[in-house]
Amino acid sequence: MDERTTMANSERSVLGRPVSTDVAALLTDIEQQYGCEVVFKSSSDTTPYLGGTCTVAPDGMPIIEINERHELWEEAVVHELHHLLLRKEQYPFFHLENRVGSMLRLNNLYRMMFEVYEPILHHVFNPSIRRMGRNPAALFDAMFRKNLEPGELEQNKVDLAWPLVYFRVLLECNEPEVREALRVRCEGLGWKAAMERAKSMVAVVEALKEPTPGKAVDALIQCANFAFEDVYHFAFVGLDKVQKGNQTEQKVTISVALPG
Repeated sequence: MDERTTMANSERSVLGRPVSTDVAALLTDIEQQYGCEVVFKSSSDTTPYLGGTCTVAPDGMPIIEINERHELWEEAVVHELHHLLLRKEQYPFFHLENRVGSMLRLNNLYRMMFEVYEPILHHVFNPSIRRMGRNPAALFDAMFRKNLEPGELEQNKVDLAWPLVYFRVLLECNEPEVREALRVRCEGLGWKAAMERAKSMVAVVEALKEPTPGKAVDALIQCANFAFEDVYHFAFVGLDKVQKGNQTEQKVTISVALPG
């Protein structure tokens, strides 16, 4: 990195706040790959443990929303920039092809599948964040500590959600005491079978030693079949290119059927 680039990066900011040089360098690199600036917006959701979200608009513009009230807002910027990077590297978004019938609430299933896919994507890019000298798990610490509050886990009244909750605990909770306390709480709530499914899901993700977009899709489908075993069966249908302005992304279609 030459002196002029270093100086330019030292002057970069997000939503009017200066960012560290390593974050600025990452932002500059991603903007070069996209061929345009990343648009930052202040998130309307200021939930204490929500860091941010990102998307690519139909015109190809990368957009990141950041919760400015989050105490680790810069870590949230790093996190969302890595999501944009994976999209550029052709890690696909997913589409569910419903083969079950009109009784299936597909929107709810989309949200649940998102909870399966997100930790997989995090597993792919977290090593890059660690190479920056940062701790990717720190962004989620507040969320897991909140899960220990009375009544928090009890809100998950639908048993289909239980393996998804524990899946994230196993993969993304980096505080041993909190993790152990969550294990005890989940067992006390009668989640033992769901916890075993979550462990099977984690084994799939941890087997991704050299991730690729195709391997991530395979992991998503395998994990979903563990999570929703005896309820739904998921299978790969196909990959399609999706053009957004001058950006090309991939969409994976996954069928949803009844088991057997």
